Amino acid sequence: MLYHPRRHWTLASFAPRPNSQHARALGIRFVEQERPTPVTLVLAGSPGSGKTHLLHALAQHARRNFWIDSIACLSSTQWAQEVAAGLHFADIASVLQRFASHDFLALDDADRLWGMPQAQQAFAELLRERQEQGLRTLLTATLYPVSPHNPQLLCDLLAQQTAVRLH
Repeated sequence: MLYHPRRHWTLASFAPRPNSQHARALGIRFVEQERPTPVTLVLAGSPGSGKTHLLHALAQHARRNFWIDSIACLSSTQWAQEVAAGLHFADIASVLQRFASHDFLALDDADRLWGMPQAQQAFAELLRERQEQGLRTLLTATLYPVSPHNPQLLCDLLAQQTAVRLH
């Protein structure tokens, strides 16, 4: 694994609120299936709702899936740093290829990429590539409505994904 999920954040340590049990169950099904449909799942909710904990717990749980060999679990800040390094060293294509090859990719706080145009654009490209390959991607985000006067590529892309809300 390039970036490891937090070892102590597991499904056993995730105590969902009554309104978040559906998100936990859907996340477990998403991780355990041989070929999930859809291949991208967004854990949405307000700050403190448990999105990050559940993301790491599901990434840990994914290690048990026979069909998942490689896992990358990272924050939007880590993704932005990978993209910046790729642009600096003129090898952004290899960065995208490396993350497109993981069987399971978990990205925390995808909505924070909205303030980082290059990282946002690179992630949108990566997400499309992963979807074409049928590789699972788990994201956390607080989804905001998009204004027709100020469309944001990543926001539109996230809004098109299957999302489950944590309360």
